[in-house]
Amino acid sequence: MERVNYAQLIEDILTRHSVNDINNGIEIQLIFDQKRHHYQVLNIGWQDQKRIYGVIIHVDLKGDKIWIQRDGTEK
Repeated sequence: MERVNYAQLIEDILTRHSVNDINNGIEIQLIFDQKRHHYQVLNIGWQDQKRIYGVIIHVDLKGDKIWIQRDGTEK
């Protein structure tokens, strides 16, 4: 039986959810720590005179389990 490559699956999903909108001045960054299995999607930039920085999604891979630490995509 073939094993699922969870790390690659997480990276593919997060990459699809991280499309940048250049017009709004806020960058979406992907952070992949493949050695320790931590994966994040961040908002970074400026809006008017206010600094924007926030974690949208944070996922950890522990063994064969996916831990969703933060899912800021739901309202």
